Order: sequence, then C-alpha cells, then structure tokens
Amino acid sequence: MALRAGNVHHRRNLGLALLKAGRPAEAATQFELILAREPTDADTRSQLGLALAQQGRLAEASREFERASRDNPRHVGALTQLGISLIALGRPAEALAPLEQAVSLDPASGLAREARWRGREARRPS
Repeated sequence: MALRAGNVHHRRNLGLALLKAGRPAEAATQFELILAREPTDADTRSQLGLALAQQGRLAEASREFERASRDNPRHVGALTQLGISLIALGRPAEALAPLEQAVSLDPASGLAREARWRGREARRPS
C-alpha cells in the first residue's frame, strides 16, 4: 500500500506515540512503512533505531543510526545514538568519532557530551 504524504505524517505521529507508550515493536513497524516510501528520512530512521534499541536489538539499531547519520551528517540525535549504541556494543573506540561530531554540532547537548565522556572512560585501561 502506497503512503500519501498525509499518511506519512500520521504514521510518524503514531510511531512516536507507540514508542513513548513502551511499544517499540509496533513503533518500528510504523517507521519501517515510512522508510519504504522515504528511505533517506534521517529523522524516521533515527526513530526506528530507538525502537530497535528499546527491544534490545542494539546491532540493528546501530546500523540504523549509522545510516541516518550518513543521510544527514548534521543529525545530532542520530550521531549521539550511534555513539551510545556502539558503547553498549563494547565498541567505545568507534563511538568517539560520531560523538565528537555531535558535540561539535551542538555543544549544548548534554546527552552527547555525557556519551562522549562515557566513551572516553570506557577506553581507559582498568
């Protein structure tokens, strides 16, 4: 079924509401339907990453955040979540580049700054 522009807006809102309600699998379905029509929509792809992360599907989430940040290299949320997911996957060295970029783009982002600190700490020898 092809989505019209209005339906995309409604699906995005439904996906966000489902995500907020703790129903990430259902939210992911909505985001995937949107991405079938608009594959380079970095905001929706980042939301899909969040839905996957909430389901514990961190490797998949990381791939979605990485693609969102490629589609929009200035998407601070995607860059930050990419770094966070890489840290959670035990790959803090890889997390630092997107986190540095996120902080550079939005120095006021407390989440990006905290994640960058966690990535740096995770790289320190015990």
